[in-house]
Amino acid sequence: MVNTNRLLDVGNLIFSKLLLDTLASTTSSIVRDQDTMGGAICTPGRRFSIPGTLILMNTDVDILKVEGKKHTIPKMPLRRIYDNQGQLNLEPNCLITKLRIEFESSDFEMFKSVGAPMRKPKSTVICALRCNLSSGMISNMQLCLTFPLEGMYFAQELCNDLEGSQVPFSLKKVLEFSEKLEEGIIAKFPSVTPLQRERSIKIFQQALFSMKPKIEQN
Repeated sequence: MVNTNRLLDVGNLIFSKLLLDTLASTTSSIVRDQDTMGGAICTPGRRFSIPGTLILMNTDVDILKVEGKKHTIPKMPLRRIYDNQGQLNLEPNCLITKLRIEFESSDFEMFKSVGAPMRKPKSTVICALRCNLSSGMISNMQLCLTFPLEGMYFAQELCNDLEGSQVPFSLKKVLEFSEKLEEGIIAKFPSVTPLQRERSIKIFQQALFSMKPKIEQN
């Protein structure tokens, strides 16, 4: 597969801001010269920034499965190669041969990584978020919080609660939704540290406060 630096070069005009920011978050140009999307997706034991963003972008994968004879499993949602905890669940005899990425952007997109995923995974949080804001109303809300050692949290119930909400948010509403997020993280990943929870909530609050009604074009 093409390395991350090359993807940044050729994808500048077609990739969404969310994906470009995710790719650029890799620590250094030297690492990006060796890093690929396929490698990031299939890293066992740890989750980093790329899988969560690609899942939010409704990415599909083609998989080559070797069982005596080779055969391809076409167009399978990327999310299905991970278990409910966001850990890789791809069989050893399977190989990802193609990524099918949706290039459509949302009205609001945000990517933020806090911490050092490789050196300090227990304090790191990676957030990808996107939604539409037509007429100042949230729709198609998607959120992924990645904790490198625990997995990915998509906060589906919270996203459903946010559907139809009007922006900008009041402080009271932000705090209400933040409390629901913290409860969801604790229920899904009890081992996530207090620092990771605090960072997750701050990033989420920053996103909510940054949402403004979309200016409709005549």
